[in-house]
Amino acid sequence: MEYPTFEDLSKADEASLTKMLLPLGIHRTRPTQLKKIAKILVEKFKGQLPDTPEDLQTSLHGLGVGRYIANSVFCLSEGRDLPMLDANSVRVIQRVFSLESLKKRPREDQRFWDFLASLIPRGRGRELNLGIIDFAAKVCTARNPRCETCRLNAICDYYESASSAKYK
Repeated sequence: MEYPTFEDLSKADEASLTKMLLPLGIHRTRPTQLKKIAKILVEKFKGQLPDTPEDLQTSLHGLGVGRYIANSVFCLSEGRDLPMLDANSVRVIQRVFSLESLKKRPREDQRFWDFLASLIPRGRGRELNLGIIDFAAKVCTARNPRCETCRLNAICDYYESASSAKYK
């Protein structure tokens, strides 16, 4: 690991961060943001993560750290059972369970956060969240979902409605 501590990251050369982040497609603004985030964590939290995702989100307001990122950090790095709700997991929830959002942006709908949290088996948040990300990328895609071969089609409301429309 090139930057094992927040202090190391806060002192990193932006050109090297840009090169590292280029394959992820987040190389334009993220290097500067990462350095700022690391500096805040060093100065405010002695180089450690705060205790809660809410504290992390509040402390890093305006630096691209919202609820999804904050929950992701704690879920993936500490194994906490927290939902990681993004556009892909929203799509899966809407299709499989027919949950409709009351908000224009479903990622901001507390019901979606609560629903995803209710699906997490105790101690398995990382596996569930990463599984949904992979499932959304490979099977339940935004365009041309692979419903016919999907292992969830027996319980999927979207598949059921698409199938009945297809054979009418």
